[in-house]
Amino acid sequence: MMRQTYQAETEDVKWFDLEKAKEFKEDSDWDGNNNISVATGSQLNHECLYLTRKGSWVKNWWSQWQGSIGRWEEISVEDAAQWLLKNGHPLPDGVDAEDFEG
Repeated sequence: MMRQTYQAETEDVKWFDLEKAKEFKEDSDWDGNNNISVATGSQLNHECLYLTRKGSWVKNWWSQWQGSIGRWEEISVEDAAQWLLKNGHPLPDGVDAEDFEG
């Protein structure tokens, strides 16, 4: 088991088993010189989304900038759906794409 702590929406610190969560990687676009994260619009800042076994959506932010500290934070299902659409992933069951386009 690989425990990962995160900041919950309730401001509590919780954890989930990283090995049992579903991972969604960010998409990227090649600009002719670098891969640019679709999630952040940057070549150095990145995001990844996880769906925990208990149904929480947790986003991981990190940067390649020296000295930066990544963070893990719970996000709403609406924010997760928007992130998934933006990064080319299918929506979770029960979420209507029309609610999140535009």
